[in-house]
Amino acid sequence: MTHELPRLFVVMVLSNYGVFLNEMLQALAAQTDSRFELRLIDNGLSDASMQPVIEAAPTVPMLHNPRPRGWGAVWDQAAQLAARWGSAHDKYLCLLSPDTFPAPECFEQVVAWMDAHDDVAMASPILLHLFEEHGSDEAWQERVESDYVASAGLAWTRPWRLRNSNIGKRLSDLPSEPFDGDAVAPGCVLVRLSALKESFDVGMTSPVAMVEAARRMRSNGGRCVVVQGAIAYRYSGRYQPNMTDRVMREMDRRELLRVAWRRWRGII
Repeated sequence: MTHELPRLFVVMVLSNYGVFLNEMLQALAAQTDSRFELRLIDNGLSDASMQPVIEAAPTVPMLHNPRPRGWGAVWDQAAQLAARWGSAHDKYLCLLSPDTFPAPECFEQVVAWMDAHDDVAMASPILLHLFEEHGSDEAWQERVESDYVASAGLAWTRPWRLRNSNIGKRLSDLPSEPFDGDAVAPGCVLVRLSALKESFDVGMTSPVAMVEAARRMRSNGGRCVVVQGAIAYRYSGRYQPNMTDRVMREMDRRELLRVAWRRWRGII
């Protein structure tokens, strides 16, 4: 990172995917725009899970929660941390999931788009699947970046149905220009500091939090944009040779249907 004045306040919540922290730190170190500050939020990790984090990032400031909290609660904490920077229109909060790895030019491209478009309150890169392949030696494994879309935005299509846009499509099938949506792709989300007020609250859960926060920002005149050309990779587990576009859509559809069912029952 650099001594230049930071433009981006990156907050990563540590939960089940803390095992990827070293890889995440490498992805952040490779960013072409290094004008950012990193903060970690411990979402109730055990002592055993916390020790590798301390070893990998001993100097990174961390907020500790004694027990796991909902995504809305920890994102609300992230917003409060970023609010200490003030409400500048040209500074941003990045909500980064520990299983999502930004490509080297990701921050630079998304920030440049938001700088050029004052009405954009929230933006994200396109998320592509990152698979894990195993060789004949089980001790050997390799992460493989694909061109299959994991998410290009979220939206409620009906009161009980949450849609994860363009799942399973190839990157080349998407529009060539950044496009507006009801909500951006969760995992790597940039929010303009001046649009943070009352965007998140402790009652939200993921991915509902992103949809509701985007709705609040749009009601105040802000746009939510998925920036074509900006890429991040979301870890999607072991790759199966017969994994078709339909299968990948079903993987995400099952996850989203569980959230929609809980929303219909009034649990969230």
